[in-house]
Amino acid sequence: MATGKIHAHEKSLELRSVGSVDVGVSVQDAVNDFLQTVRVKYLSPRTQEEYLYELHVFAQWCAQKRVVQNSITKQWSVDLGETLLHQVNDQVVYLYLEHLKVTHKPKIRMGIIISSCTLASYVRVIKTFLNWCMLDEYYGQHVKSVTIQRIKKPRVIRRPMETFS
Repeated sequence: MATGKIHAHEKSLELRSVGSVDVGVSVQDAVNDFLQTVRVKYLSPRTQEEYLYELHVFAQWCAQKRVVQNSITKQWSVDLGETLLHQVNDQVVYLYLEHLKVTHKPKIRMGIIISSCTLASYVRVIKTFLNWCMLDEYYGQHVKSVTIQRIKKPRVIRRPMETFS
C-alpha cells in the first residue's frame, strides 16, 4: 500500500481468500481500522466512546448475522452467518435497527423502548463509518456511494420536556 498503513484485513487475508481472489472483508476489520484513524483520534473523548461502542455492537451483529433476500417474495430476513462489508446496505441497517429495538435496554429507567434519538445516532455513526470506508484506498472497493445514500435515519420523535412547577 502506498500510504504505509497496515489494514486489519491484511492480518487475516489468508482466512478470507480463495486462491488469490479476495472474497470479502469483515465489518469488524474495517471498524478496527476506522477507529484507529486520525479522524477519530481528534474527536472528543465522548464521541470516541460513542463510535467505539456503537460500531463494535454493529460489527458483532454483522459477524453473527447474514441478511438474505428471498428470491421469490423479495423479503429480507436475518439468517446465521456473517455479513461482510460489501454486503452492508440499507436493508442490513434496517434489520439491525429492528434487532436493537428488541434487544436494547434503554438507559432511562422509565423507558420501555429504545429512543428514536438513539436509533438515529446508530445510523449516523454507521453512515460516517461507511463514508470513511468509501474514501479509503482499500475499503473503497467494498462500499458504494449509492448504498450509503439509501440508508435513511429513522424519524426522531421529540417529546416536550416537562417543566418544574
